[in-house]
Amino acid sequence: MNIILIGNSHVVALKEAAAFPGCVSYFYAPGGNLREVVVEDGRLMGANERVQALLSARSAIPGREVQDHVVLADYDAFVVVGLGLSAKVVADAYATVRLWPHIERGKTLVSEPCLEEILIGRIRRTGAFQLAKSLRLNVEKPIFVVPQPSPLEGFKTIIPKGGLQRSAVKLWRPCQIMAPTHRQ
Repeated sequence: MNIILIGNSHVVALKEAAAFPGCVSYFYAPGGNLREVVVEDGRLMGANERVQALLSARSAIPGREVQDHVVLADYDAFVVVGLGLSAKVVADAYATVRLWPHIERGKTLVSEPCLEEILIGRIRRTGAFQLAKSLRLNVEKPIFVVPQPSPLEGFKTIIPKGGLQRSAVKLWRPCQIMAPTHRQ
């Protein structure tokens, strides 16, 4: 079975953590760069030279010298990884709205159906959903979507190497699930 993992740098975490059957390829670029991909003539590729170069430098497609595009017909299944889909999508939505049992001052009260629509809208705007939608328009094969993994609990103990990692360590905070407050 030929499987390809497509996404941002979170592809690496999945690649390292999982054992996939058959032949696995990796097609990824850092950050939100995969928002700039197109499907043309049955191939997934960067929409511009900058994204093409990023993909070419990081991808691993066995048996091919040029790694800057994916021939969709070559794969039995697609796994879309990361690209903005994470628990943070839900946490960010719930930062501004509340259901009745969790109501608090300064938050907008919404019904469950309304919250569901808010979450669906936010998920649909992620790069993961957009890429899966684009793939679905072009293939009738299985497409799996995997959210980006949460950082390890010990993330803050890692010594950063470089400016980008130092910035990430400064900004990172664990996702806190808020306990419902009950008012008498």
